[in-house]
Amino acid sequence: MKRLLVLGSPGAGKTTLSFKLHQHFGYRVRHLDAYYFHPGWQVRDKDEWHKILLEFLGEDFWILDGQSNFLELRVAHADTIIYIDTSRWRCFFRVFRRAYLYRKKNRPDRPEGCPEIVSRDLLKYIWSWPEKRKKMFSLFYNVACQKTVYILKDDQEISDFITNLKNPVLLEKYLFQNRPHIF
Repeated sequence: MKRLLVLGSPGAGKTTLSFKLHQHFGYRVRHLDAYYFHPGWQVRDKDEWHKILLEFLGEDFWILDGQSNFLELRVAHADTIIYIDTSRWRCFFRVFRRAYLYRKKNRPDRPEGCPEIVSRDLLKYIWSWPEKRKKMFSLFYNVACQKTVYILKDDQEISDFITNLKNPVLLEKYLFQNRPHIF
């Protein structure tokens, strides 16, 4: 595990997992939202974003978390993909909790001028996540022979995964190909 891509719906726990992976490996974490957005939640120009992302992907060791464009490019450069497959209800809860905890201030993983808000668009995005999940799983299916793809379903699995990082045999049950019921 040298280039880790952490994916999942907003509120799934990507940032928390990325921090724990950083503690274990010591790799730099790039929270993509911090680079993808300008103040006021303005989206960065696509060409500019592509250039920044290529710079990150060119590094030897990294942890990337978050949503943004160029999923296929990020997957192509990752050697390990960790997908948090949490229910949208849990994601809603976490997004509202996060908005309460960070009201009127920025999260450390966000750019200045992008305060935590719960917008109608964000809630729609989370609600429609199962469609995005299908597309991601199709991509995972296509790369599972060349990449290590883990699917973590809940907080207990995330905790067990982190605990067992030093023993890869114990991580095999989380491998994409060993979880046929998720399709």
